[in-house]
Order: sequence, then structure tokens, then C-alpha cells
Amino acid sequence: MTRDELLAWYRRAHRDLPWRRTRDPYAIWVSEIMLQQTRVETVVPYYGRFLGRFPTVRALAAAPLDDVLAAWSGLGYYRRARFLHAAAQQLVRDHGGRFPRDVEGARALPGIGRSTAGAIVSIAYGTRAPVLDGNVKRVLARLHALDAADGAALDAVAWPLAQELVDCDDAGDVNQALMELGATTCLPFEAARCDACPWRRRCKALASRRVAELPVTRQRPALRAETWAVAVARRGDDFLVHRRDPTGLLHDLVEFPTFEIARGAASAARCRDELAARLAERFGVRATPLRELLLHRQVISNRRVTMRVVEVAIAGRPRAPARWLAAAELPSQAITMATRKIAARLTERGASAPPARSRPRRP
Repeated sequence: MTRDELLAWYRRAHRDLPWRRTRDPYAIWVSEIMLQQTRVETVVPYYGRFLGRFPTVRALAAAPLDDVLAAWSGLGYYRRARFLHAAAQQLVRDHGGRFPRDVEGARALPGIGRSTAGAIVSIAYGTRAPVLDGNVKRVLARLHALDAADGAALDAVAWPLAQELVDCDDAGDVNQALMELGATTCLPFEAARCDACPWRRRCKALASRRVAELPVTRQRPALRAETWAVAVARRGDDFLVHRRDPTGLLHDLVEFPTFEIARGAASAARCRDELAARLAERFGVRATPLRELLLHRQVISNRRVTMRVVEVAIAGRPRAPARWLAAAELPSQAITMATRKIAARLTERGASAPPARSRPRRP
């Protein structure tokens, strides 16, 4: 039977991951939120540290949001951490700290959609709820040779197929097996390892030599190119930082003072001039740009950002929201991923190193 082959493969070949050693719905929920749009090898150390700091849903609910964001710092997509914190407070307030056993109850919590809800309640409680994340969709699209384009059309066809597979007493293991198969074997495009797949004799895409073209991909909008100027100002062992606005991109996170630069001012010289003007306007200081330290490129949301990181001398007392922060305290703050990476590169290279260019990350 199709399901039996999958489960036999999973029990023999699955990776030993920390969240697979528990049936605690809180720990499973944390792992599922962390794994959204983030690679397993990145999540593992964060998962252990996060549960060490917030071992229960009540501990998470009682923690200040800044502490939660600081523990999340470096994982990116900070909205996930905000939703996790808000949902923990809702669970404590309305449910006595107990995670719902059904999909509808789980979906009523902030940040939890149908697929994430299905993963949590099936793994923690054995609820017969399906999962349809990107890995599972790819597996089902190939197994059944589904021609619908990825998105609403494919979801409409794939959800019933996923439900059929979990209508059994091993729903949690089936979902984990499907996700594992997509993550390790039924890989995108030509990277698929069909020779290791437990369903290779049943796969319609393999039989028709269409593995690389399924699922049918949607054309995604192009990323918007932006240039940001980043000011690195030191006062002894302290860095000048500020907290971003409470709304908008990366809201409420701490970073080196950063400003979007108009496309026409993106050259190094004009960028330094505009950076000095923006620092004076925003924080009431006299800034003298000294030199460009490095270029940092990163995809943030729907933007492909080039950051010109400039060393700046500051005269005057900066007004809020800017402040001086000891370099040793940076890792414990809710800082943006870009600030974390820039600080690490500056520490590695030292202040006297010449400008360097980093390669852009793929979205």
C-alpha cells in the first residue's frame, strides 16, 4: 500500500531531529514556526536555545516581546516570533495554556495556517489532519502527475490527496514522512533523488519523465532593487544604534542607523553625503562620513537590497531613538539579521581591512 511504503521508508531513513523526540505540542509548534521558510540546519541551534529560554508556553507568554525577538534574532522573518508570542498569550488567557487538539482551534491562533495547524495537531495528538507545505505539494504533484500550477489551483487538487493519506492511526508519522521525503529526496527540479524514493515505482511523473517540470511553477514578481546607507559609528567600545519604526518593514528591531537612498544617489560619494544629511535630520548630530567599509547584499521580503556600510564620525549627543550600545551587548538585542551579519564581518576583518563585496543571497 502506498502509505505503508512511505512509513517503512521514513522509519528507516528519517533524520534524527530534536523536535521528533517529543510529543509536546508547544515544542512541536515552536519547531513548525521556525521551520517556515528556514532551513533545518539553521533552525536546530535556535530551537534548543529558544526552548531553553522559554521552556513552556506560559514562560513565553510572560516574557517581554523584546526578549523573544532577541532570542529569534538571526532567524529572520520576525513576524513569526511576534505571532508566536501573541499566540502564547492567547493560549494562556483563553485556553489555560493548552494547545488545541483540532485544526480549527489551532488556526484561530495568530500566525498558524491550515498546513501548520495540521502538522502540530497530527504530530502532537495523532489528529487526522493533513499538511500541504511546499515539500508535500511537490511530492504529491509528482506522485500523481498533477498539471495544476502551484498556488490555489494545485492546492485544490492536493488537499484531498493529502487528507486521504492521513486517514489512519499514524497521521503524525505520515505527515512527517511526506515532509521528510520532499526535504531530502523529492527535491526541486533536477536535484530529485528518484533512485532513493520509496514511491519510485508508483510515481507518475517519473514514469513520464516529467519530474523536473513538476509541480508547475508560477511566475513570481521580480524583486525590487533598493540601496540602503548604513552608518557605523563608534565611541570607544560602543556602537550607535537605533530602533526601527513600530510599523513597516523590520519594525521595532534594533540596527545600525540605516536609510533607504534614492536611486539617483546610489553612488558611493552621493550615498555618503545623503547619509550625513539623514543622520543630522533624524538624530540631531553632526556626522562626517570617513570611508565605505563594505557592501552587504541581502534579500529582505520582496527587496534585493544593497547596503553601503559607511564608517561615520559623530559629534553631538544623538536624540532618541538613537543610542550608544556596547558591542558586547549587540548579540543579546533584537537586532536585524543585516546588523548581525555586518557586525560579524567587521569583527572578522578588523577596522583596517579594505572594502569587500559580498555575494547576493538567493531568495
